[in-house]
Amino acid sequence: MSEACRCWSHSPSCLRASSLRSRLRSALAPGTWRASGSKQRYVPRSRKRRFFAISKRTRTLVFTDLDGTLLDQNSYSWVGASQALEQLRRQKIPLIFCTSKTRTEVKAIRRAIGNTHPFIVENGGAIIIPAGYFPDVAPFGAKAKAFTMIIGRPYQELVRELRRLAQDTGIAVRGFHQMSDQELARETGLTMREAHMARQRETGEPFLFRDATPAEIRTFSRKAQARGYSVLRGGRFWHFSGGCDKGLALSVLIGFFRTAWQTRIVTVALGDSGNDLPMFRLVDRPILIPKADGSFASEVIQAMPRIRRAKNAGPQGWAAAVLDALRPRGHARKVRQARPSHSEVEQDALTPV
Repeated sequence: MSEACRCWSHSPSCLRASSLRSRLRSALAPGTWRASGSKQRYVPRSRKRRFFAISKRTRTLVFTDLDGTLLDQNSYSWVGASQALEQLRRQKIPLIFCTSKTRTEVKAIRRAIGNTHPFIVENGGAIIIPAGYFPDVAPFGAKAKAFTMIIGRPYQELVRELRRLAQDTGIAVRGFHQMSDQELARETGLTMREAHMARQRETGEPFLFRDATPAEIRTFSRKAQARGYSVLRGGRFWHFSGGCDKGLALSVLIGFFRTAWQTRIVTVALGDSGNDLPMFRLVDRPILIPKADGSFASEVIQAMPRIRRAKNAGPQGWAAAVLDALRPRGHARKVRQARPSHSEVEQDALTPV
């Protein structure tokens, strides 16, 4: 394999070298490792969100979802985002993809856009760090190969548990493992090649409910949570995962950047769906992108009613929001946000769009 692969969400034996585990722990500050029996989990420290201006004394990280955010929800194009992408390059600000897409899909998008930074796939299930990206941070080094950190549960386990949960609840679902490339292409508008890449799952299973009511969806989600798994709503699909989310993956990656840079870091995150909520809660400047119809993800609005909201959907709205977030400000200030409408608050957070 051309990439080193380490899995740390299941047992200490998954990291073969104890010295590697020790170095990883020190690199992931701020945060703690908590042991429970034979399992260990990294837990980031909670903190209040800070609002401060970006200046020469700080460095910036920008995290972004892809579908419906940087990419158009229907065409998957990033036309309209070029100015913001170029501004990030000029200012040497890492743009880190944090998406439900697979490793294979994201690699293709990175090549097309010219992105060379680490990325997070399958809703925080794995972090991929390019070769030599952190030359002064253990356990990487200047000569290190590309490094994959598997945080989520194995794909076959997720498929098995999703099927079992559907059988036990009597609520019908259809996952990617049950779909052919042709069916997925029809469902999403992807090409056959893109649909094939989307099905190369490692740590998460997208799925659809089949004629389920909102009450049944809530029941399904509660039972999944009771078994140690999570059900999150994305743009088109629901996502079944375990032991991970976007927020946990961000906390790990931010820890590496903090160790490498040794300076104050301002974090910005952009997304459009409920599965972006853990990411939004972790960063300094969360920005919610509207759907194509102008509406916003109701579960995000309910949880964070004063979150910054972009004016437009897709790459155009994304670009404007990024450029605004990067604009220097004379002093730290808390930005007033539009209050959610009564109808937005009343929308069922678990009703798919």
